[in-house]
Amino acid sequence: MSSFWSAFARGTERPTVVYSNAPFVGNAGTTGLFYFDASVHRRSELVYTYTGVGEVMAVQALGEVFWRMGRRIDVKRGGLLGWDDAKNANLVFIGGPVENLPVNELRELREEGEFFFRPLEPFVGSYGAVIVNRQPRSGEPAVFDGSRPDPGRRDYALIRLLPGFASDRRILLVGGVTTQGTQAAVEFLCQPNKLQTLVTEADVLSDGNILAFECVLEVELKSGVPIESRVAATRNGAGKEMAVVDKAVR
Repeated sequence: MSSFWSAFARGTERPTVVYSNAPFVGNAGTTGLFYFDASVHRRSELVYTYTGVGEVMAVQALGEVFWRMGRRIDVKRGGLLGWDDAKNANLVFIGGPVENLPVNELRELREEGEFFFRPLEPFVGSYGAVIVNRQPRSGEPAVFDGSRPDPGRRDYALIRLLPGFASDRRILLVGGVTTQGTQAAVEFLCQPNKLQTLVTEADVLSDGNILAFECVLEVELKSGVPIESRVAATRNGAGKEMAVVDKAVR
């Protein structure tokens, strides 16, 4: 846990946790909620008061991890993130690009990885996207699609660790296809026995340095609750070494 998270808690600086806050229009009690479409809706109709259940659980889990390390976190909804501030911060994005819009903006600032979200049209239940595998390895699917064959029983999530905009900063992207997948992925990173399997495959070096990496998790769901998660595929960011500068939190 300390090998992975200490870089986000160096010194007295707080990491910034950015949770998804999708731009909806409509009303949950009458018309229902719909994603904002600039070709159909007016910006004055935007509603920014909703986030997913999984994102709520994820923020709670992260807060507990940093509390145990003697640190606090700054929490922002996606719509309030300013890149002038973000460029000097350690960033943790919670939620996929369908609902956490700064993740889409980040894709314009950072090259795309080996795994990426692709919108699923039409939506199947709560499945609005799939995760595409650019170069499948032996035994890996080209697309991680939780909507088939049994929607509601499986989800997928993407975890991606990147260098930050400053030399000693980190960016962590954690997003599921559904809100339950997001919850499962963050909880995976907050449980020592689960994180150990990922850290091993992500090459945390003996001198404390960690490489950028990507990981797809397969999540088993039961009545909308994530029950079990496993690593489905990983990629290491060869050459993108990021030193853990502050070891004091160990």
